[in-house]
Amino acid sequence: CVSALPCCYGSGGRAAPVLVAAFAVGQETSIYPLLTVGFAALAIALFAMREPTGATAARVVVSEPGGSPAVPLAPRIPPRRSFAAATSVILVYVGAEIGFASWLYEFVNLQFAAAAATAITGAFWAAFSASRLAAVFAARRVTPERFIALALAAGLVFVLLLIVRPGVLAIAWIGAVGFGLAVGPIYPNVITAYSHRYELTGKRFGGIAVASCTGSMTFPWLIGRLLDVGGTVVVPAVTAGLLGASAAAAWMAFRR
Repeated sequence: CVSALPCCYGSGGRAAPVLVAAFAVGQETSIYPLLTVGFAALAIALFAMREPTGATAARVVVSEPGGSPAVPLAPRIPPRRSFAAATSVILVYVGAEIGFASWLYEFVNLQFAAAAATAITGAFWAAFSASRLAAVFAARRVTPERFIALALAAGLVFVLLLIVRPGVLAIAWIGAVGFGLAVGPIYPNVITAYSHRYELTGKRFGGIAVASCTGSMTFPWLIGRLLDVGGTVVVPAVTAGLLGASAAAAWMAFRR
């Protein structure tokens, strides 16, 4: 469920531009309210669906062979330190993801043309959604920690490719689509990895949400400010730096 939920985020990012382009023919001002009402009606319909009867939460109690309750092992890393590291992963990773996605169109448009920018941006969101959907089925075979490590390494390779080979349309396609495929599963797997170690209370999940919102606001703004000074290379360069910082924070959070 943790992987499937963010998959819908990428699907919406891919579908929204297509819907606007398909229906907004001379009526741009009226399309957005209509789409908003339509998606709101869909959300209300989903919330109105009844839960299956007899669905109850199961509580698992682990006991020692003698029958007495087992004593949980004390975590090696202090919970506050581990939680701070995990939220730092979310903070910088979401900044990299949203920053790259927000400025990808401009990054391609400034080098090539609007048509290429539209196509590559759509392909990025399609790859992003597909990777999160694939992570749902791969979660039983690959541990969250390994997912995070492989995804961060692959994402870093693709953005470095955009840095060392600028101005090549084929490289722009490979870098954008590859980055979307690579980093899609990171967010849900960070939450899963943390929940395997500690109790994910509402307060702690709220802290993760705050870190996610902060990263999605701060780093795209930073890229926009630097883009006027450093040119298009700022987009993959800042993204690469954020992925490196996210990898360091993930090592601190989940190394044990």
